Amino acid sequence: MSAAWLSQVELPCTAGFPVVWSSLLAESGVEGIAFAGLLAVYLLVYLLDEILVLAVAIVTLRMSRMQETHGRTLKLVGGMVMLALGIVMLVAPGMMESLGGSLLVIGLALAGALGVMAVSRLRGA
Repeated sequence: MSAAWLSQVELPCTAGFPVVWSSLLAESGVEGIAFAGLLAVYLLVYLLDEILVLAVAIVTLRMSRMQETHGRTLKLVGGMVMLALGIVMLVAPGMMESLGGSLLVIGLALAGALGVMAVSRLRGA
């Protein structure tokens, strides 16, 4: 249910604005290469935040090589989050309908991962 609702909310953002922009260009009589160029500029601005996040991630990963322990930690955190989400979706899916419930689930998953890492360090593994 939540995924269907999210898709409905994202649809106007994903498809609506480019359609409105294209129709504004068409109504203004812009055609051919100018139309394609203005559409490309719009898409560049529309995707600029995602491009910046990707660039920061690439630069950060090049600056520091990921060690085996970093990879294990990343897998542990990702696995705990997926496990927590799976359990909540089976037991109490209504929790995911509120921001507080979602943050609680993610927080518990992160706390669980920190607990596993603490026990692992105490054992010397």
